[in-house]
Amino acid sequence: MAGRLLLFILFSSTITVQGQETWNLSKCIEFGVDKNVLLKQAEFNLRNSALTLKESKMQILPNLSASVSTGISIGRNIDPTTNTFITEDIIGGNYSLSTGVVLFNSGALRNNIKLNQTLLLVNTKEYEQALNDYSLQVAANYLNVLLAEERFTIAKKNLEIATLQANQLRKLVEIGSRAAADALEMESAEARAQQTLTLAENALIQSSMTLKQVLRYNLNTELKLEKISEAELRNIINESYSSVDLYNIAVANQPGIQSAELRLKANDYQIKIARAQYFPTLSGFGNIASRYSDAAVIPTEFGTRTETINAKVNGTPLLIELEQPTIIKTEIIPFGKQFDQFLGYNFGIGLNVPIFNNYSTTANVKRAEIQKEQATLDVDTRKQNLNFDIIQAVSNVKLAIKELEAAQKSTDLSKLVYDNTTKKYNIGSSNNFELTTARTNFENAEVSLLISKYDLLFKQKVLDLYAGKKLK
Repeated sequence: MAGRLLLFILFSSTITVQGQETWNLSKCIEFGVDKNVLLKQAEFNLRNSALTLKESKMQILPNLSASVSTGISIGRNIDPTTNTFITEDIIGGNYSLSTGVVLFNSGALRNNIKLNQTLLLVNTKEYEQALNDYSLQVAANYLNVLLAEERFTIAKKNLEIATLQANQLRKLVEIGSRAAADALEMESAEARAQQTLTLAENALIQSSMTLKQVLRYNLNTELKLEKISEAELRNIINESYSSVDLYNIAVANQPGIQSAELRLKANDYQIKIARAQYFPTLSGFGNIASRYSDAAVIPTEFGTRTETINAKVNGTPLLIELEQPTIIKTEIIPFGKQFDQFLGYNFGIGLNVPIFNNYSTTANVKRAEIQKEQATLDVDTRKQNLNFDIIQAVSNVKLAIKELEAAQKSTDLSKLVYDNTTKKYNIGSSNNFELTTARTNFENAEVSLLISKYDLLFKQKVLDLYAGKKLK
């Protein structure tokens, strides 16, 4: 009944058990990486760093901008094409193309590129560290599910044995070979076995749900995991690491250490960038501009007009009529012609010399130097912590091996005692209490052995991670 309930709760989905793909640890990690929020955030940081690096590289190139403006002036205005006053409405426009480039700034731009290249590597290593942390989290939950499955299997087997023994005893009671009190004791043992199975079932459900949550896997879909073979468990004991050798490998390959060392390197560039503000900046600039106005006209038709001039000849007043040329018709100079006519160029260089900037440059340099000291301390602290963690991890594996050996010996002895007690019970030389006690001890020993195996396996995975191996 309990087994059916477990199957209903865990595996109720549209996917059938038959043909279901079995997932190993690598498959679980690969699936979870694509959905993990922290890894997504680390990936976003990585992409932002790549954009910042590209932006800093573009800063060494000249900039280029265009400007276009147009408008209308009403009343008395200056004709922008002649710089003379006229009394009429003018529609005009200005057009320009300008550029600028930093020629020298004491290497600030170059060091900024190197800084952003280093920070990109920092974020890459931080992503790798986040991936390692997540992989270890998945491995722990993966092994918890396998352990829970094993414990459920043991509990189910023990319930079957307890039920079989209880049924056999009931038959003996019915024919008068055993006392009724003996049957009650065996039924009590059967009930305890049922309770143990229920607890194992709940633990399996909970561990499976936890793994699915870590993977962001559909909670209503079966997740069938690949079992750990006995050969793999045996090979763990044969593989060992020296804490000194493991530290030398880890300190050169651990992303957390590498990211701290890269941040220290980045601080050197930040100091150089800050110190560059003490020195002059030389820049070049250029500009090309033109303009247009509808007040700029050219005559298209000429005529004459008569002007009368008062004059005196030998004291005698005279009226003199003169023919003067005049403009009869005009037209606005075409845009293209005006653009060429008023086109102008402007090029030059500029030098900005810092003389006094209210202590800001000095403060920035000192801040960068303090950040470098902090980064140096962070590197040293991480290395010390890594060394301690590795020593502790190696020690944990050694202790876990001893615990496994002791658990194996305890299981072998408990099984021997249980088998002997069962034989005695069958011939009537052992009572119910002795049999149930022997069976309980054997069950507990089996569970302890399983816990020791999976505990050792997980601790070995930690060492593999320090050794730069991929979890699988």
